[in-house]
Order: sequence, then C-alpha cells, then structure tokens
Amino acid sequence: MHCGSCSPFDSSTRAKGDFRQLPLPLPGFLTSLSHRDMACRILTEKTMYRFLRHRRAVLCALLAMALSSVLVCAKDAAEGDWSAADSARTADEVATMLRRHFAHRQALSGVDLEQALAQYRMQAAATAERAAFSALTTRFVASLRNGHTFFRDPARERDDPGHLGLRLRHLDGQWVVAGSRRAEVPAGSVVEAIDAQPFEAFFQSRAGFLSASDESALRDALSFDASLFPLRFDLRLGDGTQVRIDRTLALTSPARTEPPPVEARWIEPGRIAYLRIGRFDRPEYESQARDAVTGAYRDAAVWVIDVRGNPGGTTPSRLGRALLGEDWVSWRTSPPRDATRLAATPAAPESARALKYLLLIDHGCGSACEDFAMPFGLSARALVIGQTTWGSSGQPKIKTWDNGMTLWVSSRRQWFPDGREFEGVGVTPDLALPLHREDFITGAPDRTLACALRIARAPDLRDCG
Repeated sequence: MHCGSCSPFDSSTRAKGDFRQLPLPLPGFLTSLSHRDMACRILTEKTMYRFLRHRRAVLCALLAMALSSVLVCAKDAAEGDWSAADSARTADEVATMLRRHFAHRQALSGVDLEQALAQYRMQAAATAERAAFSALTTRFVASLRNGHTFFRDPARERDDPGHLGLRLRHLDGQWVVAGSRRAEVPAGSVVEAIDAQPFEAFFQSRAGFLSASDESALRDALSFDASLFPLRFDLRLGDGTQVRIDRTLALTSPARTEPPPVEARWIEPGRIAYLRIGRFDRPEYESQARDAVTGAYRDAAVWVIDVRGNPGGTTPSRLGRALLGEDWVSWRTSPPRDATRLAATPAAPESARALKYLLLIDHGCGSACEDFAMPFGLSARALVIGQTTWGSSGQPKIKTWDNGMTLWVSSRRQWFPDGREFEGVGVTPDLALPLHREDFITGAPDRTLACALRIARAPDLRDCG
C-alpha cells in the first residue's frame, strides 16, 4: 500500500480537512512513542497490523513520517552492528589514502609515518565500537597537523544541536569572543573558564581532535566544532560574570546578514576603488570581480582589495592576471635544492612603479585566497596590510564511505616562488596590524580598512602608526 492511493486530501477526507483535524484520536501505543521510535516501530509487522485497523488518512500521515525516518532506523542498525573487523578494514583504507596522497611527510617533525600508521591500525583492529573508532581516527589524522587533512564521522555529530553561537580567537594570551549570537556573551568578551576549568586547559583537552597547520589555526578551529563542547556549560567571563550556556536551546540573537560575495564601489570616484571578495568557491564570483576590474572601475588609480575572511575555493588566476599582469606568479611545487641560499626575490624599486594595490588580509584568508594573496606580496605595485593568513593549501583527495565517514588528504605541498616554506606559515603582510580584543567590540572601527584608505590618499605613506 502507498500513500499515492490514500492522500489525506482525497475524496474520503477532503470535506473534513487536514488529517490533524479528524476526530479520531491516535492509538495509545503510538502516542507513547517518540517520533524516531514510532517510525522504527511501525515498520514491524505486528505494529503495522494494529495500525491498519484505523482510518486511511491517519495511516498515510504516519506512514509518511515512518518512511522519512527509515534511513535513520537503518543508520541506527548499521552503527549498532559495527565491529572490530569494520574498524580494521576502514583503518586499512585510511592508511592506503595517506600513503598514496599525503604530501607533507617531510614536515612531520620526528614522526615516522609508517610506524605511526602501523600503531594506528593495531589500535583500530582492537576497537569494536564505531564511536571509539571515530575518535581514534580523528585524533590520528589530526596528529598529522595539516589544515587540509582531516577525518569526519557524521555519527559523532548526529545527535548534537550543531551550534555553539560563539566564535573564539586567542589574542594577546586571552580567549576572546570574536563573534556572538548569544546576547549574554557580547563580542569582545574574554572567556576565562568553562565549568570552573581554565579555558586554556579545556582547549588543550580538545586540541587533539582539531586539524590545522599551525598553532594559531589550531586555536581558531576550536569554536568551529561545537560537538567538542558540552551540551550545557557555565562560562566565567573576564569581568567575573557567570553565564549559563544551553546548546539545546535556540540562539538568542539572529544571524548577521551576510554581505554579497562580491562588492565593488568607489571610495573616491575616478580615483580610489574598493573591491571586497568574500569567497572563491563559485566561478561567477571571480567573474564578477574581474568584470569590476576591467569594466566600470578600470580607470581607478588605486585599488583597495579586501579578502579578509575569504575561506578560498578555486584559485582565481584570471582575476589575478587581470590585476597584476606579469607580476602574477604561482607557487613552486618542488622543494628548493639548497635551503641555505633562500632569499626573497628582490622587488623593483618603489619609484619604478607606482603603488596601485592595497590588499587587506587576515587569518580567515585561506587556501585559494592565499593563492590570490601571495603574488601581491611579491609585487612592487602592491602593499599587503593586515594579519598573516591561515597557512594551508594542497588540493585534497577525498574518500567518502557508504556510512558517511569522510577523509580529506592534502595531496600537494607548495613553497613560495623563492623557495620559502608556506604550509603552516601563511602569507605575511607588508604592514602588520595585529588584532586585539577591542577590535571585536560591537561598533569598533575597522582599523585595517582605515589604514588602507589613509595610504591610498597619501601614496608616499607606508605606515599607519
């Protein structure tokens, strides 16, 4: 039987309206169950027999709910059937992926990857529960310390509300709220403790589950994985305030309105143009930016290009060439032969070519955004302002299992054109403007943009001190 032949709005029920308005109460054995238990239970023959005695409209409504949950039932069963053999087999596949594709063996300080893989596989073979295997694998892959190499198991997060409502940064030795959707924890607050435990100690206890290429990125990653936090916890803020956080409840502040992915406008018509690019994960974003550069704003004498917070996507080579021309360069993908002779490529004297580009970067600029930023740092026509970027790239190879587990493995290591290390280092600004707690307080001025505009209006200026 299928609901196509007994829609709750067919001729037998249309006059009575929605099935929820029918006078017939639900059977007691159904009202006592949760939605998930109800869906799983009505799939059994005995329950279905009892249920079929009731009117067709109620049958169709509940059967639809059951069918929508059948995958959940199947997933529950699959996770319950997990065995040590499953762990061993999956660990072998993880090891194969890492052997074939992981491009950062040389960067593993004091770690023999083959020995580490052998120990990991031995531990996995003795692990009979999926949750334990997932934790083991997440920690092992994270120990490789690469931002593009990580393991995810949706089963670990399936029953988690999935939101923290806070974005935390480690600045000046303090844990600072850089963004908040909780009115009780305003942006700019300092977090000192969680459940009476120093917050730094809490971070250290979770750091093993986080994948990143350097310490700063590792700390930034903490608040992006809400499942590492308890469902309910108390925070002590820097001013002594105690705040109770319940992640099972709705967030108390609305999400901020996201700006358009690409924004172009005049700062000073005909002279200073502003271009903000929020991401490179869709081709049309690069096209929109390129159209601005070659179209309505092509006569700008100075460009302020803002890629702060851009997480990457696909390297925007066409846009880069449209802006920098012959100064657009690529990473080197083979290690330098003589590390003792590395030196930055000398730039042309500033007097030879006038400053044209002011590029704004921060630690949120990652992957393809760093591909875009790097050539500006080597061009005499550009000045890079802000904070060091994320420091990771690498064309990941991805394996996804039928049960939803996913492994990303960075398959490429790259260096600056002059041979300097990039992974775990990032693109450093010519003019560094470190962020502080005060920069995240609501209404705080944008010091980085203000500095860029000051230089744009006084081309001989190279500092905002």
